[in-house]
Amino acid sequence: HAIFHYLQDLRMTGVHVSADSKNGKVALDLRAIQATAVKLADVAIPRAMEEKVTLDLATMYVAGVIAESVLYGIVVDGVLVRDCSDWRNARKLLINAFGNDHALFYCQELARFVLLKYWPFVTQIAIELDSKGAISAERIKQICADAPPDPICIS
Repeated sequence: HAIFHYLQDLRMTGVHVSADSKNGKVALDLRAIQATAVKLADVAIPRAMEEKVTLDLATMYVAGVIAESVLYGIVVDGVLVRDCSDWRNARKLLINAFGNDHALFYCQELARFVLLKYWPFVTQIAIELDSKGAISAERIKQICADAPPDPICIS
């Protein structure tokens, strides 16, 4: 998830991983998000932008499971269906925005494409998370400093 937060410039303070379950959580910078929301409160946001943000967020949600499939060499032919909170969140976003979750396959494939493109950065972040249990947003920026911006997934 961290690489998508970084590429999409979603405000975060860092990432933490539970030592016992190895479940990760991105800590959002709620003050920065709230400041942006206040600025946009009276602005009409075009429908196309709302749809792009929805697809970006849904892609970010599925990226963790997709990263695991890439790591372990699991090839999925078609739509992957998982019963976990990330999948439920992605589906909920898509259904709210589009009335269905048909774009889930697109999100999975976009996640796979971006993860493979940025795999060296993804693995370095994962290694630090595994060894330290947490990584700051600043450290993620340092790791990804040489990564080119990706217009496909940046909102």
